Amino acid sequence: MPPVSNANYAWILHMISKLDASKGIVGFLSANGALNAVGNEGVLRKEIL
Repeated sequence: MPPVSNANYAWILHMISKLDASKGIVGFLSANGALNAVGNEGVLRKEIL
């Protein structure tokens, strides 16, 4: 479960939900801090990928 104080995952999941299943492409631009994932956030990021 993502932290309540961080809406990044809501935006990412929203963009993923709008992809075309056969040929959809999406790109994400995030701050450097978004690369540091520990605990539940790290697991969530792996599941999204």
